[in-house]
Parts: sequence; structure tokens; C-alpha cells
Amino acid sequence: MRINKMGWSIFLIIAMLGMMTFNVTAQSNSLPSSAPVAGKINYQGRLTNSNGTPQNGTFPMRFQVYNDPTSGSILWDSGVINITVQDGLFNVGLNIDQADFNGQGLWLRIHVNGEWLTPRQELLPVPYALSLIPGAEVSGSSADGWVLNVTNSANPSSGSALRGSSVSGIGIFGSSVNDTGVYGTTSGGAISDYGVYGQGVGLSYGVHGYNASSETGGLGVYGKNAGGGSGVSGLNEGSGNGTWGYSSGYNGVGGATNRPDNNYGLYTTDNLYSSNFHLSGATMRVVQNGDAEFLEPGDVVVISGLGSSPSKDLPPVIRVSKAKEAGSTAVLGVVAASYAKEWFTAQSEDPTGASNLNQEIPLSEPHPIAPGEYLLVVIEGPCLVKVNLDGGMIQVGDLLSTAQQPGYAGKAVQLEFNGVTITAPGTILGKALEPLGDDQDLVYVYVTLQ
Repeated sequence: MRINKMGWSIFLIIAMLGMMTFNVTAQSNSLPSSAPVAGKINYQGRLTNSNGTPQNGTFPMRFQVYNDPTSGSILWDSGVINITVQDGLFNVGLNIDQADFNGQGLWLRIHVNGEWLTPRQELLPVPYALSLIPGAEVSGSSADGWVLNVTNSANPSSGSALRGSSVSGIGIFGSSVNDTGVYGTTSGGAISDYGVYGQGVGLSYGVHGYNASSETGGLGVYGKNAGGGSGVSGLNEGSGNGTWGYSSGYNGVGGATNRPDNNYGLYTTDNLYSSNFHLSGATMRVVQNGDAEFLEPGDVVVISGLGSSPSKDLPPVIRVSKAKEAGSTAVLGVVAASYAKEWFTAQSEDPTGASNLNQEIPLSEPHPIAPGEYLLVVIEGPCLVKVNLDGGMIQVGDLLSTAQQPGYAGKAVQLEFNGVTITAPGTILGKALEPLGDDQDLVYVYVTLQ
């Protein structure tokens, strides 16, 4: 292509985008042994006079970059530089600002010996560099396991590079004004396939999520699962924590569920340790209905024995039946709801949690529980209890125990011992939280076995 004005002509031989300060390769994971490629573009041309005669000597030239072929804004200016021309050929490295190569069209304006040449020369990319413009797609396969490998060997404050391996700077950086900064997806069917994968060595982070907002809300890391696995899972194959949560001013780990029965906001099949814990509700135990009849919420139950272990590595489950005598020392608690036996066998052999708990778990319903089924029994805390007046009027704070009427509680029987009135040891179910207004009713009781 010839660009000319008055007595000068330049035939473009090649205008090529050089490699920037990062290094793209499809050959190896290692850093290049030589210095990184200079952050320039290489411009070559052929200078002739108006008669087409190739020129020789040193010529003052000036190069400018615009974002439009005829008008637009000037983005970069080389200033006047002396260029050696031999047999009409010359070569020059232009230190154009790398930030201008952001997918926009660019045109080079050239000044020779006091004259501006026209038209401006469009800077076209090397064909495969088109894969780096906004909206482009890089796809294919590699025997090394990745399609794009970029390594950053700069200082931490000097920039970033794609792929996720970094010597001292950022390994991967993504930013979005309104949507996702970095998005990864995989169609693989194995638990070893990852949409996004990060690996840390030593005390570094494999994946680090951070939210810099000072406002309430926002997430450093967000995981979502639309199936039966886990939204976020942590796996430690050494002696550390599988998942660790820490907060300088709020919850270290928070858990919630949208289930109507509010069960399993936090779930584990293993022992749970806490140096302290606080309750606003009741503590419940999973038991089995060992009675010959149905149990329902509010029933007072007593221990009837031990059932077999419902699952491998779990202890036997306590069997209960409806209380049928006054002042029973076998009293255990009060029926709250059914319990899904599927939870006993929900533990998966997959340690990552990717395929864990993938079956539908029925709700803990407040309906009658059939013989042999599992249920939740309140062993401490407030709950509704079937209470009658067989033992006398009940006021707030009165001690309660099992009543003669099956499944009911009543005022604890008082005993005289050496002139002191006491209740029979081991028979107390709890304390009334409200008075009993009718002959028999459901009233709130604080269950506290003693």
C-alpha cells in the first residue's frame, strides 16, 4: 500500500503488533530463559521519491497514533526521530502505549522531511491476535491440559496476566463494571472437573475472594449449586480444616435453610465441638417410635429401650413410647416433629461434597409418627406440651412430670421427707412457662430433665 503526499512515498512492507510485556505460549509452563519481548510495535516501510527511486540516508520522521482514519483524537506521538534508510528500506520500533490496544481501531500518521503523508495507515493485528480483542473466543485443545497459558513475572504492583500462575504479581485479573469479573464453566462430568481452579503453594491462597465494600452485604466468595451437591465445599487432605470461617466483627460461619421446617441450617454427621453455644430455641434428639401406636407433637414420651444403629458408624437410637403413668423416672422429653431417616445414610463417600446429599430429604412434619419411624424429641428448652390438671392447678414456674393420662404432663407430685416437701428425683420433665387455663391443653413448658 502506498501512502504519499507531494514528493515522498512509503510502501508498507509490514506493520505488526509485537508481543507485550507478558508472554503467551502453548509450549510449556516454565518462564522463558531470555528477557521478555519489548513492549513495542515493529514498523517497516520503503521510502521513495515521487519518481519511485529508493532513498538512502538519514531522514527525520514522526509517527502519531489516532483512533480514527481521518479525524479522531491523537493517542500517541513519537516526536521527531532520525531514521536510517538504505535502498529505500527502513525499520523502526514504536513505543506505543499498550493501553491503547484495547480492541479499538488504530491508525498511524507519518511525517517525513516536514511533510505529513496521507492516508493514515491502519494498524492491523497479527491474525491470531484477534483472539485477544473484546468478545473474542479462544478454543481448542492442548496436550498440556490448557488452551491459554500466560505467566506474570512482574512485581506485585506492576500488572497482571491470565492463567492463574504468578511469580510475584497477579496471576489472573478480571474486572467488570456491572457483571462478572471472571467467569469459568465446565461441562465435565467428573468431580475433578472445575469451572475455575486455583492452586496455592505453602501459605499462599489457592483461591482468594475479597469484597472491599464498606456497606452491609456483598460477598467475597459465592458458590451456588442448582442440583443436589454443595454450593461451596472445602477439602483438606492433611491435618488442617476442610473449611475455615473467620470474622472480625460478625459470624465466622453462617448457615441458613429455606426449608419450611427450619431444620438443617447447619448439618454434620460427626461430633460437633464448641467452646460455648447459645440457644434461642430448643435442643432436640433423634429417636425412634418404639410404641405400638402413633405419636404426635406435644406428647410426653419415656425411654422404652434401644433400637439398632440406623447407619454404619452411628450409635444405636433410643426408642421411646408414650408416657402412661404419673411421675415416671423414664421420662425423656416431648415430641416435636418427624425426622427424615434418609439423613442417617446421606453421608457420601465423596470427600469433596460434590455428590454429597444428592437425594431429596423429606421435611420434618408436625404430623403423627408411625411405629418404627424416627422423630425429634425436645430434651431441653421451650416447646408446646400436652398438660392436664390431674395434679392440681398449674401456674408459671410450677414443676411438671408425667401424668396418668397417656402422653400428658401434670403438676409434679410433692413428697414429704423428714418434714421437707420435695419432688421425686428423676421425675421432673420441666417448668411451666404459662398457666393452664382449661382442664387439658397445649401450654409452653421449659423442658429441663432432673
